[in-house]
Amino acid sequence: MFERDNLDWGEGKVSFIETTDNIKKPGLQFAHATGFNALTYKEILEPLSEHFKIRAVDARGHGFTGLKANPENMYDWKIYCDDLIHSVEIFANKIGEPIMLSGHSMGAASAIQVAAKRPDLVNSLVLVEPVLMPNSIKRILVYCEGNAFCAGGDVKNLFLSFLKDYINGGTEEITDGVRLTCDPLWEAATFSCWKHDAMGMIKELNCPITLLQGEFNSTTRADGPKQLMERDKEGVHKVIKGASHFLPMEFPEIVRNEIINMKLRIQDLKK
Repeated sequence: MFERDNLDWGEGKVSFIETTDNIKKPGLQFAHATGFNALTYKEILEPLSEHFKIRAVDARGHGFTGLKANPENMYDWKIYCDDLIHSVEIFANKIGEPIMLSGHSMGAASAIQVAAKRPDLVNSLVLVEPVLMPNSIKRILVYCEGNAFCAGGDVKNLFLSFLKDYINGGTEEITDGVRLTCDPLWEAATFSCWKHDAMGMIKELNCPITLLQGEFNSTTRADGPKQLMERDKEGVHKVIKGASHFLPMEFPEIVRNEIINMKLRIQDLKK
């Protein structure tokens, strides 16, 4: 079970969810994609609570985090990386050792940079569809988002489960109805200024890596997968058949299994 709480490193409220038991376990922090929020990934993360102390933080301008998010001042994704460093540092200090860092899309791209800049905080990476694309990026996520909940059968039901958590973690009641807590203008600014240095920082990585990539509409392109696996000769790179950029929602069990496999690998490395 998750409880919601806040961090404050001097800029305002930073909202996060965290598992509640006090049993000592390895730390796992998950960073969400653009426009989503921490609670969106509850279906994936909650079953892992027997293995990890889990924290997922609402990024700036998302969920219930109250950090300043002015679309006119949004030039690149560096701010997400800087914020993630703050939250990971606080969590790793609480756990008492480096943590596993995982993320989806923007969150995964930021996780790469955090692990490169602060290897003292991160013992491993599980990356799901990180944004590693050439400069000629197209906003393929628009198509994915517009069609994600139009699938049929079991896939549609699975997406609806994530949608419920997305709504609970990213909307609030106002006088005349309900509004998204992620300002659409901030989300649009994030998409339009997607620039970051995750690709350039890969060469600085020195930890175990798992990369999960969608078969269709993937944002993990160019030489990103090759470069990641060059940094970890025993790393795992899987292209999931039938998956899109929304791989976590389509195949949550695969994501969970790979996170557990990474935990086992870290345990073996400590022996």
